[in-house]
Amino acid sequence: MVDISIVELGVYMLIAYSGMLMLIISTIRESPTTKSQSFSRAVYLLPSIICAFMIAGSGETIGLYDSISSGIEQGTATSLNESFTVTLINPVWILVNFMIGIMMLFHFIMQTLQLLLFRD
Repeated sequence: MVDISIVELGVYMLIAYSGMLMLIISTIRESPTTKSQSFSRAVYLLPSIICAFMIAGSGETIGLYDSISSGIEQGTATSLNESFTVTLINPVWILVNFMIGIMMLFHFIMQTLQLLLFRD
């Protein structure tokens, strides 16, 4: 059984890891001073959190493509269904993506608390 396709994995990884890069850059820069800046930082991180948890929950099997062949051999119709997959030998990447999702979720909670506590 294929849990996720290679295209889905690529899109989810792009979104999740760009959010992680944004989080790293935001720790280097100064923190926001207004409610609107805190709100925009928190909202832009939501898709990355969702994608990180989707990658973590996708499983160890990544599907490349499915092949369906049909034909007639000796008067009998035959159909051959093949799935080409990649299976992760060391599923540590599931844990790594789960930790990335937790870090971004923690940052989202902190930004939301700053949103509620800032005085403009």
